[in-house]
Amino acid sequence: MCRSTIMQTTIGATAAVCALAFSLLICGCQTKYERQAAITAALNNYYSVRQDCLFPNSIKFPIAGTTLNGDQKKELDALVNVGLLQRAAAHKTKNQASPGEYELSNIGRLDWTADQARMGYGNFCFGHPQVNAIQNSTEIAGATPTRYRVSYRDRVILPAWAEEPQVEKAFPKVVQESTGETSTATMIQSSSGWKVQSVSPPAPNPMG
Repeated sequence: MCRSTIMQTTIGATAAVCALAFSLLICGCQTKYERQAAITAALNNYYSVRQDCLFPNSIKFPIAGTTLNGDQKKELDALVNVGLLQRAAAHKTKNQASPGEYELSNIGRLDWTADQARMGYGNFCFGHPQVNAIQNSTEIAGATPTRYRVSYRDRVILPAWAEEPQVEKAFPKVVQESTGETSTATMIQSSSGWKVQSVSPPAPNPMG
């Protein structure tokens, strides 16, 4: 084969490779591992503002012990034992907590998540689900834009106070969330990356 023919063949092959790379860049094609890494990042971004909290709804302190049932008192007593709450002392004066009421301690104020939509209300949140890797992913046939149904394991990394036995006993959901569970999600590929359409089980709503 003459040199000019070899050069033409080489140039042609190079051009074909460049054209293929350019087309992949334009269409946003991803390998399986790139796609799963991008979906994992999108899920973690979605969960980052969806904290798991001890109480189903935001609450306001101080709370009078006489208004609580047995289970509610056990929950608040557990938080007293780990230092997040305290019982108001008898020397409290006007406009402060009445004797025996549950109120935030100085330590508890540091871990208190305020509800931006309700002044004075808040919750003790113990973290959000974190996804390490996708277990399975299946493209939904015929979906436009591109959609994938994925399954994955997620778990909440607990702060030290939530790992205390008193808290775990009073709030069983803490143990469940920290142990981890298998969840599923439907993901949509958009021009700006992967977006979460839905997750199951449902994630908490962002507070505030």
